[in-house]
Amino acid sequence: MNDLKSRLAKLTPEQRAALAHQLGLTGDVTDSIVTRRRGDTPPVASFAQARLWLLDQLEPGLPTYTIPLVFQLRGRLNPEPLERAVDALLGRHEVLCTVLRDTGDVPTQNFLSRTSLGGARLRVVDLSALPWERRGQIATDIARREASRAFDLSVGPLFRSLMVVLGHDAFQLQLTLHHAITDGWSAGVLFSELSLLYRAAALEPAARGAELVAAAG
Repeated sequence: MNDLKSRLAKLTPEQRAALAHQLGLTGDVTDSIVTRRRGDTPPVASFAQARLWLLDQLEPGLPTYTIPLVFQLRGRLNPEPLERAVDALLGRHEVLCTVLRDTGDVPTQNFLSRTSLGGARLRVVDLSALPWERRGQIATDIARREASRAFDLSVGPLFRSLMVVLGHDAFQLQLTLHHAITDGWSAGVLFSELSLLYRAAALEPAARGAELVAAAG
């Protein structure tokens, strides 16, 4: 069981219900976290993962099972601690480093090394120099293009992160994941953990006082 799931399990039922409500989830928030896997032999893909892998083999390159999460952020935000927070998130959750590969019988889960995760690390696009009236539409177009980019299930990574700088206190954060490694519930919890990791990274003097909070609406 990973660290986040352990902490969630220690919450009272009322606290878990309150967290689930805050994140917009239904059911027990603890069930949304995917358990980490260990061992030298690549574990066999779950039934749901095998189904997604088969569908991808039949029609490769379709973004049908891509889950894009777009958050509009307001307030002071520093890209450097956010980059470190994304790296820490990848280090804490092996599932975010998972790819599905054909071993000749059934697909298996394989885990990318840290050196193979360049495509998952935070990318930053700065639109702050453009006229304000153009920034929103361009940011929307960027989000659509990012959501339409297909994943290669055997190459990965199956997680991408992108931040668009709209101004000194306005940002758009997009986390894009393949359904093979997450669902709507766990994706929401991952953002909550990313917020905590960002606050921890922002405790460094250069970023003190920063906070990662999604704007309402």
